[in-house]
Amino acid sequence: MGFFRRNSEQPERKPSEKGHKELLDAQILAMKAKGDEFDEEILHHVNSAMREGLSLYDEAMAHYLLGDVYENQKRFKEAETETKRALELNEISVKKLDMLLYHSAWVRLGVIYIVTDCPDKAIKCFQESVETLPIKYGGEEGLEGTLALGYCQLANAYLAVFEERWGIERVSYYLQKAIESAHKAIEAYAKYSESYEILGDIYGTEKWGSLHNPFYEPIEAKKFYIEYLATESIGEEDRERVRKKLKNLM
Repeated sequence: MGFFRRNSEQPERKPSEKGHKELLDAQILAMKAKGDEFDEEILHHVNSAMREGLSLYDEAMAHYLLGDVYENQKRFKEAETETKRALELNEISVKKLDMLLYHSAWVRLGVIYIVTDCPDKAIKCFQESVETLPIKYGGEEGLEGTLALGYCQLANAYLAVFEERWGIERVSYYLQKAIESAHKAIEAYAKYSESYEILGDIYGTEKWGSLHNPFYEPIEAKKFYIEYLATESIGEEDRERVRKKLKNLM
């Protein structure tokens, strides 16, 4: 996608033990945190770790954590800078971020671009994740589920870029791309329920603003909502939400 130059890997730096421990403390807090609960403590540990000196891998993780904190605080420009730096360092580090962290870094960038009204950049971020995941993490356990998540996020990104002033041709284009992405999610992992709900919403929505939906097809919508309800992993609250959507089509 051309976001970063693909530099060759560099030998791993020898980290300071104290720096590595400070970073581990930050990671433990990040795993426990709900929302911005431990943001200030995480910032303290990460900044202390970076002053002590880190390996390339640990430095990538440090920038990832900073991006997480800044996103929580709605400091989106700083979150973008730190997340990009984490991905850049991951490219040249011999040891890589684990699959879910790598994916969530791209997702974070995509979400930042949606929030800051840069939808085309957001779509590129979600595309980068689903295109590079099989290359970097092929054969790893959980790849199919992560890919399905990525394609669903890509579908949602296409749905997020609608502007009524663009007219029906542009609306049709993004709807088609959302449909394709949701189907790719099903291909990647058939039990990933969100993709069925996305497809149900697309086919079951008669109008986008004042524009008629060219893909409106209630029978198709019902089929996908029923598929959603047939998956076992969904909670009762989500199940009830989709039951209501299905009922409205009857």
